[in-house]
Amino acid sequence: MTVQVGTTDGGMGKSASSAAAESLFAGPGEMRARGRAFAWAATPLGPVDGWPPALRAAVRLMLAAPVATSLWCGPEYTLLYNDAYRHILGVKHPLALGRSGDAAWDELWPGLEPQFAQVRSGGPSVYADEARLRMQRLDGGCVEDAWFTYSLSALTDDAGACLAVYNVAVDITERVRARDTVVSERARLFETFQRVPSFMSVVQGPDNVFVYANEAYYEFIGRRDVIGRPVWDAIPDARGQGFEALLDSVRDTGVAVTGRETPVRLVRVPGAESEERFMDFVYQALTDADGTRWGVMVYGTDVTDHVLARREVERLLAVSEREREDAEAARARTDAVLASIADAFYLLDREWRFTYVNDAAEPLLQTTRDRLLGRTLWEAFPGVIGSVFEGPYREAMATGHPTSAEAYFAPLSTWFDVQSYPWTGGLMVHFRDIGARKAAETERERLLADAQAARSEAETANRAKAEFLATMSHELRTPLNAIGGYAELMEMGIRGPVTPQQAEDLRRIQASQLHLLGLVNEVLNYARIETSTVRYDIADFPIGAVIASVEPLIAPQLATKGLAFAATSDDPAPVARADREKVRQVLLNLLSNAIKFTDAPGAVEMSCETAGDRVLVRVRDTGIGIAPEEFERVFEPFVQVNASLTRTHEGTGLGLAISRDLARGMGGDLTLESAPGQGSTFTLALPRA
Repeated sequence: MTVQVGTTDGGMGKSASSAAAESLFAGPGEMRARGRAFAWAATPLGPVDGWPPALRAAVRLMLAAPVATSLWCGPEYTLLYNDAYRHILGVKHPLALGRSGDAAWDELWPGLEPQFAQVRSGGPSVYADEARLRMQRLDGGCVEDAWFTYSLSALTDDAGACLAVYNVAVDITERVRARDTVVSERARLFETFQRVPSFMSVVQGPDNVFVYANEAYYEFIGRRDVIGRPVWDAIPDARGQGFEALLDSVRDTGVAVTGRETPVRLVRVPGAESEERFMDFVYQALTDADGTRWGVMVYGTDVTDHVLARREVERLLAVSEREREDAEAARARTDAVLASIADAFYLLDREWRFTYVNDAAEPLLQTTRDRLLGRTLWEAFPGVIGSVFEGPYREAMATGHPTSAEAYFAPLSTWFDVQSYPWTGGLMVHFRDIGARKAAETERERLLADAQAARSEAETANRAKAEFLATMSHELRTPLNAIGGYAELMEMGIRGPVTPQQAEDLRRIQASQLHLLGLVNEVLNYARIETSTVRYDIADFPIGAVIASVEPLIAPQLATKGLAFAATSDDPAPVARADREKVRQVLLNLLSNAIKFTDAPGAVEMSCETAGDRVLVRVRDTGIGIAPEEFERVFEPFVQVNASLTRTHEGTGLGLAISRDLARGMGGDLTLESAPGQGSTFTLALPRA
């Protein structure tokens, strides 16, 4: 059936059309002003005074909407839109006003037109979440990728003919981009961690649960499964060695802890004895952008071979001092040990002259052994004078105590970790090139900062979405309540006698107002849960009393559909510990759903029983049933599993999502058992008093 949206002036004249436009588009805002001045008679819609009442009502609702909203009228999809929709159009505004769909969005129309045609032809409404669109809405006709959540629904007259397609759109581009940035930065961060040669792990929460460990960490602790387990459960052999207090201190205070050549006993091979390993390590607190400490990073190096080699050298040097008569043999043994040490090191006598340089030291010092032996440290490397390394060298030589230094050495263009160990002949200096490690640490800190910033942006976007839903729901309820009130006053004859046909129309208005108010309330309830503003009044109460109180509330629905109903309970009825009103809300929602999707001569049953520390309330029906692969989707917000049911079973798709969130908020849960054509059973599990 074709509906003619626009008409001619019908002889009423230009003044009548102008007055109609002034009335329809009255009020503040750019789009109302443009609507009053626009030449509507030149469009397929025709003069405003010829527009159907349903279309004019939809235009007023669209203009008052706080979210981007548009109307695509008639077969040509002539476009009207509100102030919020201007930002979606970009440079297409204001030329898009009054134009056809294919002219307004020419680059998108091949993909959008089938959706509009589906709605206009009487098919189901369209809902798209995170839809990606390539739009030419930037200056100069430039193209950008944008993401939207939008809906298309039919605006019909009393005869059921489609006057326009009603479109609500939310631009979620920034939220999607922020989320993608978090995922990308996290992947880059973990990839960097995997390449770091030193061992690394991340634990979170008061139980110090492993969330990450790189390959070097698994090598150090011995191959064992740690991810998702608390530290001391995953590595019980490390208990009682002092690390528990260190880890707790870093998490609680945020102050980093470092250790050098710290011993730890580990069972690295299943069934074998524990072995002593030595490590240099750092415990560093991890914080969110708001300063909240959420975990600890463990970063370190296995220095066992280095420590054992040094101890062996020290032992041999001590032997050579005590046993002078065996000096040559001791020197031969010492040389053999020194040659076998993989770490770079050299020996200085009391005059600071090089007396030994091993093979590993030559490439790091960027010179040869022959050019160093016999020269002083200050002659060979004058850049050491006045550097960070000079003080620890002189302190070790003067006091006889080991020293260490870690700094960038400009003459060799890299970072060094230098350990100085005094002995009677002078100094033994071990050193490592840690340039790669420093670069990795710098990159790690940058990536951590970027990831935290991106996560903060994504969380802000999610909070803004939930707050918007709550605000929108509150704003919509006020005009809806006004509609219901005025309709009731008219029905009572306050404005004069009401004909039977007018009474029927008022009844329909009130039914539609109540239905829409119910939908808005569902959105508001969902927004409260999303923003964590729901309060629970937890108390002990007999579940049978709640079951008895909901039965009269659903009796009219049962009678209307001709369904049988039965309610049973354990004797005596169990006592639950929960919020009585929230439980009543969940049960009413489950029963309403069961009635909605069950046809006569079907039945709805409700039963109650105890199972351990739980009270189980089951709602069964003999309705259409749900396929197992769809079980989880029915609890997602704004989802109706079978799109073909949209017209006959109206709703927001929030009821089950809200019900499960409420159940879990009371310490319980909501589960489903079903099969297509065999009905469904929803089970509300609550804590038992």
